[in-house]
Amino acid sequence: MSTPTHPTPTIDSLLRVIEARASEVALLKLMVDKLKLQLLRRVRAEFGTSSEQLAA
Repeated sequence: MSTPTHPTPTIDSLLRVIEARASEVALLKLMVDKLKLQLLRRVRAEFGTSSEQLAA
């Protein structure tokens, strides 16, 4: 039984993979920030700004 041979990746192909992953990470960070903002707005709408104060 023979194993499939994969061509050796080139530097350019590896850099493209890295760039794609970096773009995906940036997009996910933006999505997390957007969700945090939505959550903050919902908490403010439900409980008001008084719920944001720290306990002494």
